[in-house]
Amino acid sequence: MKTKGQSEETLGKQRQQRHSVLFWVFSISAIPLTVLVVILAAGYRFDGNTRSLVPSAAIMVETIPAEVTISLNEDVTSTKTPFVRKLEPGNYRVLLEAPGYHSWEKQLVFKETKSLIFPRVVLFPETTPSLIEKTKVESTHNLISSLPENLKETYQAAGWDDTSELQLLAGPADLIIDTKQSVAFIIEDAKDFSITGRFSAKIHDAEWNDNRVLLYVTDNELWIYDHRTEQHTLLQRQSTPILDATWHPGGGYIFFSDANGLSAIELDDRDHRQIWHLSTTPSPTDLNVNAKGNTLTFASDNLGYSLPLEY
Repeated sequence: MKTKGQSEETLGKQRQQRHSVLFWVFSISAIPLTVLVVILAAGYRFDGNTRSLVPSAAIMVETIPAEVTISLNEDVTSTKTPFVRKLEPGNYRVLLEAPGYHSWEKQLVFKETKSLIFPRVVLFPETTPSLIEKTKVESTHNLISSLPENLKETYQAAGWDDTSELQLLAGPADLIIDTKQSVAFIIEDAKDFSITGRFSAKIHDAEWNDNRVLLYVTDNELWIYDHRTEQHTLLQRQSTPILDATWHPGGGYIFFSDANGLSAIELDDRDHRQIWHLSTTPSPTDLNVNAKGNTLTFASDNLGYSLPLEY
């Protein structure tokens, strides 16, 4: 006759056995799902007609605003992002549209087992700026200034007899501009003149972003310099002088102005860099985007303006 303790011990062993069986049942059943996820991530899809795995491509798009129409080769495939889709390899015209916004478009080649990712694509509103008080138009980013008095002795010792020609832009690294020689120096700390980069450019406007990428403007050109890779990239060259430029907070777009108005340019150069003309207000200056990235303010003809970047 089994005692009460022996019965409980037997039941406990049976429960453990059932749990073990259930664990292995679920583990084995999960293997096909895991394999499927790995296969899709590796760039393959299951062809129901041939009942086999075939190489595929993929696209991922995230936008601001999220409610956009996504068309692939004229076929509407979605009306909202984030959007992920497996594709047959080939050429595709990718078009993003939303009512009241400028469209975004690229002609792209999707290759086998490759994915093209487009994070934080911004569609800018088709709207006009409104008047605001001029006193509300002020820049929040670091501005180029004359070399501070407490640094002049250091730079005189480094070889500059006339430090009045030197300008400073503070940021993740410091930028020293020699306006007389049209030379710029990237310096980790302006106090000890530790040069990490040097290039020739007649810079009249510049701004760092949080990723240690420098936006700088010459008379007719718009450039960026990636301090991490030490690479310069020409974004725009035009006959009309560029007056001012500033970053979009997301880092993927730059706003710039000339005598004809205000424009935005994307940094993504796949297929081509798109430029959108946002305002015909002449000769905007003092461009500034708020931290949320939904409003741009500027000055023109001694008046202040505000341009919405989101509805």
